[in-house]
Amino acid sequence: MQNVTFFGAGYVGLTTAAHVAGTHKVVVYDPDEVKRTAIEAVLEGDTDHLYIHEAGLVELLRKNKRNIHPTSTLDEALEKPELIILAVGTPSIPETGHANLKYLVEAAQAIGSHLLHDAVVLVKSTVPPGTSSMLDDVLFEQLGIAGSPARVAVGACPEFLAEGTAMADLRTPYRVVVGLDDPQAQREVHRFFRTMYGEGTILMTDVASAELSKHASNAMLATRITFVNDLARLCEAVGADIKAVTRAMGMDPRIGSKFLNAGFGYGGSCFPKDTRALATFARGLHVPLPIVEAAIAGNEVATERFTQNILASYNGDLTGEQFVLWGVGFKAGTDDLRDSRAVEVMRTLLERGATVHVYDPVAGARRNLEEDFESALGHHLFTYDSQYGMAPLVDHPSIIIGNEDNQFRSVDVAPFGSVRTVFDGKNVLSAEEVLALQEAGVQYHGVGRGTLTGSASRPDLVAYLRHHYMDG
Repeated sequence: MQNVTFFGAGYVGLTTAAHVAGTHKVVVYDPDEVKRTAIEAVLEGDTDHLYIHEAGLVELLRKNKRNIHPTSTLDEALEKPELIILAVGTPSIPETGHANLKYLVEAAQAIGSHLLHDAVVLVKSTVPPGTSSMLDDVLFEQLGIAGSPARVAVGACPEFLAEGTAMADLRTPYRVVVGLDDPQAQREVHRFFRTMYGEGTILMTDVASAELSKHASNAMLATRITFVNDLARLCEAVGADIKAVTRAMGMDPRIGSKFLNAGFGYGGSCFPKDTRALATFARGLHVPLPIVEAAIAGNEVATERFTQNILASYNGDLTGEQFVLWGVGFKAGTDDLRDSRAVEVMRTLLERGATVHVYDPVAGARRNLEEDFESALGHHLFTYDSQYGMAPLVDHPSIIIGNEDNQFRSVDVAPFGSVRTVFDGKNVLSAEEVLALQEAGVQYHGVGRGTLTGSASRPDLVAYLRHHYMDG
């Protein structure tokens, strides 16, 4: 397999295509002419800006540009691929939470109506089990209508990319999962991935297991985050520090330290969508997943609790109050605002009459925020291209840390004259930084950091134990 066509030039499709082009001829098909021209402009060196932000992507596209051909024409896209990778969107249907598969079906119909030779089709989009079988039926029907002699094997190859580290994830993945039920296609695809990765990285399995593995992985990680956020509330109640507790937990090799960082909830394009999609899919099959359902509900509680702490510190009245928000991308190093917890908190502040001054190191994140909140921009919402650019314009603000960018791991209150409170939504400030703030007269609110904020009453805790934990 030397010729590969990617359907979809979004985040997953374009980053993966750039990597595969290091060893194969790649066509990137997307009907959106704006995306095609943007890719061409980057390949030619006319611009360094794409419609998505991912560190290292522009450089890799240019490095492999001899093997990359962007197109918006189906005939070009399907002229000679031996492998077709579907990376089109599967957004949640708002009313139900189901993954919307119509774009995949449309892609399969387009392939079936134009393909004239044998090929393997792999679904990289995040989908529920059974999707590949459905697409197989669609392709078979369309090929028959078109009178094409092509034979097509359909399988799944879910993506496991993390925004902000996608290029590293593609170079050295934890695993490459491929589900195919056709033995010949299995052998061909296995050889294809062997040209890029070691044998131990590749897991060949049945289609349904491959399809389910992405949802299962994200649900597990989301559950860990919700668990640690639940535990953070207990830390506040007893005067413990969640960062110390999770360090102790993470030292146990059976647990590990990954995804045990307390904060005001998870966001992004994967965890919220995938957990809802998995829970909805399972309910439809009468197989309830109470742990996943609890993780979804708990994530909303984490954000609501953080927002309520802000409101409580102002006695519920934010009219005319000034806030500085550092970080609106759902995580550091990305322009993605989908399900961003920081944006949700900001929305509440604006609704309550506050003015919010926003900085994010990623220019694309600021641009996306300006587009999403155009009506508030210049009135109660302002964006800046430097961390302290708003300092001369605000009086006695509170600072909200919205993601874990390294710039936000220390707070200089001097440019502001005075700062009322720092609300640390990601617990990025060290104990030393918090102490320095407190000595400067600044209040601090993290998530589950009872040791630093003195949120627990030692006499009340002792009295509770004496009353309930003593026999006689």
